[in-house]
Amino acid sequence: MIFMEEEKSKSYKLKKEYKKSENFKSYYITGAVGGFKNNYDFRLTFFRDDINGVVLKREEIRDNETLNQNEKEEIFSKVRIPCTLECEVIMTERALIELYNFIKKELNFLKETHQRIDNKLM
Repeated sequence: MIFMEEEKSKSYKLKKEYKKSENFKSYYITGAVGGFKNNYDFRLTFFRDDINGVVLKREEIRDNETLNQNEKEEIFSKVRIPCTLECEVIMTERALIELYNFIKKELNFLKETHQRIDNKLM
């Protein structure tokens, strides 16, 4: 699949041609962590967490009648959510700004869409 995008320059337009690499992969993620690790590269690591086991553990602790509330809170405070790091993206500052602008535009569109739906429901 090839995507085309125009990039404006001084007096002419350059077009980018996108194509997927042979090892292109898609991941379903639930979060991201990262930041600048040096003055040049921004690293963004995407993860997928598995909350199901934590929910079961919380219910098990809550339903344990041999523990008082303080003991339950202490045990639950030690429970950790397992997160699988799926991939890391390393990008330049320019790429980070482009990503920021893209995500901001998409979120604004999503917000406007939800507002239109909410207004129709009222």
